[in-house]
Amino acid sequence: MPAKTAKLRVAAEVNEIRRESPEARYRHKVECVGLLAEGLSYAAVAKASHHDPATLKRWWRKASKQGVRSLYETPRGGRPSKLSSQVRAEVLAAIKRQPLRVGLPGYKWTGPKLVTWVEMKCGAKISLRTAQNLLRNGA
Repeated sequence: MPAKTAKLRVAAEVNEIRRESPEARYRHKVECVGLLAEGLSYAAVAKASHHDPATLKRWWRKASKQGVRSLYETPRGGRPSKLSSQVRAEVLAAIKRQPLRVGLPGYKWTGPKLVTWVEMKCGAKISLRTAQNLLRNGA
């Protein structure tokens, strides 16, 4: 079974790269639409690409109506950050150090610990999820 384990590991890495890179996601969509244009069925492309056929149909319709370049993801708006850029920079600098060095007990940051520190030091309230995202993506 090592071959199956290797396939799963490689597939997980490929999916991780696709999630991280807009260019990789765009190329993947173009490849899927290209396979559909060559005559493969939605079911066949869905099986090979691990996408739902409805997703492939949506990509196909968009590419057919607006062109293949329309598959590139444009930045989407979202809720504005509760942290100013200055406070965010301060938080990111703090989480690169141990909590002991910024006045909190312990050697490792946790979500609850970061929530507490941001409120004490910066006077801002952030959710536990935001703290976890900052720890995961910011450090």
